[in-house]
Amino acid sequence: MKYILILQFVLFAFSARLVNAQKAELSNPEAFVQDLQKLFAQSNNQRAIISANEFIQLWNEQGLTGDQKSKVILISQKMLKKNFKTTPHIENFIIALNHSVRLESLSKEKMDQLLFVTEAVIDKYENNDAYNYLQTVSDFLKQKTLYNSSFNKLYAHGGSYSFDFIETKEPEIEEVVQSEPKAEDNDGWFSDWDNNNESDWGSSWDKETTSKNETNNILAQLPKVEQPVISGAVIIFNDVDLIFKTNFDSTGIRNTQGSFMFRSNIFVGKGGKFDWIIAGLSPDSVFCELEEYNFNVNKVYLLAENSKLTYFGN
Repeated sequence: MKYILILQFVLFAFSARLVNAQKAELSNPEAFVQDLQKLFAQSNNQRAIISANEFIQLWNEQGLTGDQKSKVILISQKMLKKNFKTTPHIENFIIALNHSVRLESLSKEKMDQLLFVTEAVIDKYENNDAYNYLQTVSDFLKQKTLYNSSFNKLYAHGGSYSFDFIETKEPEIEEVVQSEPKAEDNDGWFSDWDNNNESDWGSSWDKETTSKNETNNILAQLPKVEQPVISGAVIIFNDVDLIFKTNFDSTGIRNTQGSFMFRSNIFVGKGGKFDWIIAGLSPDSVFCELEEYNFNVNKVYLLAENSKLTYFGN
């Protein structure tokens, strides 16, 4: 029993020393990529090892500025401190950086945004939410997906995008002072009731074709549907096409704008057109113009209220 306890103590001490060594190694800017390569080699994961080798080339080819390299090292240190695993978590961070340079050729501004958001996520999110962010941003930079499963995918094609981390404040609650209701004079409320002639009801009703302006006026009078508050790590899109794809077919919203929130997997959008070309209907004859809307990217449907349907010929 004594020897077993000694062995357990030695193994625990070795493990603690290894973790501390990893943290210490990743704090050396000059040897960062070599130390990262060693860390990934310990995982015995071939994909991670390949990713580390690609990242070394990126690092040595000056794919990142000096300030960006310092930020990468800082984020890696924070991930180790919060007990993120080498694979897939730190691996997904490195893969995202590889894709951002090799595939997306991100500008300095966008790369700074990506690193700013990633650091904020590591600092402020629980580990599970941070894991989801790292996987999703890596997939997005590789193949433009906001959601990716064996059954359905959501692509964001075209347009422009940017990264941001939006802080939200709790709304201030104002105290409402209720006043005593005033008595109203109700004399004469129904004085003209008996003067109405039932035969006159509807006599002024004119059957007219609803014009486009009238339709817009009707839509403007509909109650506004409150959208989710945009917060946390987001991708902000302009003039983007959202393509919903399953194993059987695909459809999409064209020329829309909005924000995708990594933490909740919610896309909050505005504008754009939806058509039924998949059903053989011309997109110029049958289409739906969207107002404000939101949906969970994990789902294969969306609900967009206050939208306007156009069907020429019917």
